[in-house]
Amino acid sequence: MNIARCKPATLSVSCVVYDTDYDVLATTIKSLHIAVQESVKQESLKGCHVYLINNHPTTPDSFQQAAALAQDLFHDIEIINGHGNIGYGRANNLAIKRTQSDYHLILNPDVKIDTAAIDEGIRFLTQNPDVDLVAPDATNNVGEHEYLAKRMPNPLIILLRGINNTTLNKIF
Repeated sequence: MNIARCKPATLSVSCVVYDTDYDVLATTIKSLHIAVQESVKQESLKGCHVYLINNHPTTPDSFQQAAALAQDLFHDIEIINGHGNIGYGRANNLAIKRTQSDYHLILNPDVKIDTAAIDEGIRFLTQNPDVDLVAPDATNNVGEHEYLAKRMPNPLIILLRGINNTTLNKIF
């Protein structure tokens, strides 16, 4: 892909975790690190601030291990902890309100980022200032396309999410 050079940007990344398996989260953190390094090498990125947010009421060992790994890999990282389960959106907003970067990435804790994804995303956004949001092309662990776009949930789904009952969640 021939992508024109752009002025290096700054990026912040929030990753909200709720009792995520360490190996899964470690894969996400390592792939983010590799993608950030590639973006710096390609000169589309000059800096990245990572927010690792624990949304669990306690601090599981898996989160502590992941936080240590992230602190080893990233120079500019903030661990946000101790607020309990405030919801995915609100937890991401804790980071978004603190950042002053050019771009912000909301990263699920179970994602393996392609090496070139951040570089390509930053270049696309820089060259298309009328675009405010991009979403990834996603595949599952066997390479099948994942459809990320969701329609507005119907009232039943909203009610079930509010109830958050394990049995009902399995049925629906």
